[in-house]
Amino acid sequence: MKKALFVFSLLFPFFTNGQTSSFYCELKKDKHFTLPKNARWVNKNHTFLWKTTARNIQNLSETLEFEKLPQTHLALDTNINDPLFPFQWELSSTEVAFAWDFLQEDSPNFLAAVVDGGNNFACPELQNYFINTNDSSLNGIDDDGNGFVDDWRGWDFAEEDNNASMDFEKHGFEMNAIMAAQSNNAIGFASAGRDFKYLHLKMVSSSGTPQDPYLAVKYAIDMGAQVINCSWYQMSASSLSNEIIAYAQEKDVLLIAAAGNSDKEEEVYPASYPSVLAVGAVNQQRKKLSSSNYGKYVDIYAPGHKLTSAADTNSYLDYSSGTSAATAFTSSSAILLRKIFPEENAHQIKTRMILGALRNPLDEDPQAILLNLKGAIELTEDNNTKIKVLYQENPLLIFPESVKNKDKTIDIYDSLGRLLHQYTEIKETSISLNNNNLKGIVFIRIHGDFPSLFTKIILR
Repeated sequence: MKKALFVFSLLFPFFTNGQTSSFYCELKKDKHFTLPKNARWVNKNHTFLWKTTARNIQNLSETLEFEKLPQTHLALDTNINDPLFPFQWELSSTEVAFAWDFLQEDSPNFLAAVVDGGNNFACPELQNYFINTNDSSLNGIDDDGNGFVDDWRGWDFAEEDNNASMDFEKHGFEMNAIMAAQSNNAIGFASAGRDFKYLHLKMVSSSGTPQDPYLAVKYAIDMGAQVINCSWYQMSASSLSNEIIAYAQEKDVLLIAAAGNSDKEEEVYPASYPSVLAVGAVNQQRKKLSSSNYGKYVDIYAPGHKLTSAADTNSYLDYSSGTSAATAFTSSSAILLRKIFPEENAHQIKTRMILGALRNPLDEDPQAILLNLKGAIELTEDNNTKIKVLYQENPLLIFPESVKNKDKTIDIYDSLGRLLHQYTEIKETSISLNNNNLKGIVFIRIHGDFPSLFTKIILR
């Protein structure tokens, strides 16, 4: 059951005490004190600024008074001037503009990749393509020694040449446009990820036949892509796919893949790998797109109906639908989050997206969750969102004020991320965990129409 595979081993230590923040610290007593690493005196031997984790601060609580400093936001232009931006329902429904406010810089050198059909490199919205400066002289020599001659602007893995341009098939072009359209350039439309470099890798032949994509995925990993969009699927795994997916995990690369368009609950790959974020599609009413797959092999649903895309070189009044489009949009959102949280690894970004999602029950999938950038950004534990636990005869969960009067679902997982029990449609302000034979360390997730809350407890 893929939905339970959140892999909590890294999640809770990171989100509670492991995230780096800036703290203003004051010594409780005037005495000699060795300044910690990543700290600078404000008033020597009295106050200092320390960039560290809450855990490190708490370990010195007997020595220091401390205050967590507020986050600084640069005055980036988030009043996007792309003419079609006001009509992009996919951006407003997932609260992308909220997330843009948290960008510390535009990170133009961030690299993502698309493995798909050919691209239209002449499109003005897609001029941020990656150029391999180590092999751009077009001299017929493999200057960078990577096995691909003159791979200056991606590679065509179907025809085995350096021309990844579009033939007659537009799927790759449309996915690129959704994921990587330049934002705030006064033309066309915007992408969630704003400005970054994209690497386009073609795996569809000139006759329109897709070839095996996994060598292209490996190429993207080796070239430094941090997010790879996979708006395609296969009906089974292979030894090659197993090897490449493991390689992506090793290299800290997040793969985002389509759940498929068969209107079924079925296992497709690479979406069904636990480390890959599997994406289903919803429409403007948050209903499942009629063609989208659903159920236990889908991690998250995202807008996938009539997403603004590119029709031709200078035409932007085209729309794309399906889990392919939803996947490209989700990849762009993941790129944005990796830029906002550069210290987080691929697993943590994936988990942030899942736990920050909104509960969105579907007829076909009652446990469905919907991509939400605001929830992903706000996924922190503080005094306003803490779940209190009273260890009485039966452990009692006391919900924070922010969710007391809201409909809630409570998921309880073991340390391996397996779903042990679920309470649905909870309206009470507390709940007793009894009669379920729950023992040991468990992780609790509370979700609904609000950012997900979480805690870890020991049940005896």
